[in-house]
Amino acid sequence: MTFQDPRHAEWALWQLTTNAEALAPQWLRDSLRNRAAAIATHYGMSS
Repeated sequence: MTFQDPRHAEWALWQLTTNAEALAPQWLRDSLRNRAAAIATHYGMSS
C-alpha cells in the first residue's frame, strides 16, 4: 500500500488492529510495536 506520509501509514495500520501486519519498513513495525507496548503498560498488561 502507499500512504501520504509515515503518520498516515501508522494510523491506517493501527485501525486494522490484528487484521493486518506491516512487513516493512522496519521503522513502521517498530512504531506499531512501541505503541502497542505503551498501551499494554498503561493498562497493566505484560508484554
